[in-house]
Amino acid sequence: MTQDIFFFSNYCNYSKEVFEKLTETKLLEKMISVCVDDDNIQLPPFLDAVPTIYLAEKQQVVKDEDILDYIIKNKPAGNIDDGNAMLANISDGSYSFLDDSMGGHDDNTPGFAS
Repeated sequence: MTQDIFFFSNYCNYSKEVFEKLTETKLLEKMISVCVDDDNIQLPPFLDAVPTIYLAEKQQVVKDEDILDYIIKNKPAGNIDDGNAMLANISDGSYSFLDDSMGGHDDNTPGFAS
């Protein structure tokens, strides 16, 4: 069985929030977690922003606001808050690009976590 992979950064608040939601819903237990903060690891070419979930079996990348939809659709029944509460608490549209050419990392760039 292939495992899905969750890519995140400890420097990205949105990554931290998604990490918490995946943990609360127990979805993270079925994934491999990879922190991209270590410069010594080789990252796959499809990874251009965090947080990102790679669905291994489908060979599909889930990122940005689609991560919230993934969590809502895949959380076990009877688990924590409903999807509307999750969306209200987690999504402000912030995520972090891994490549500086995709957007700035300064405090004046809206929509990106620094």
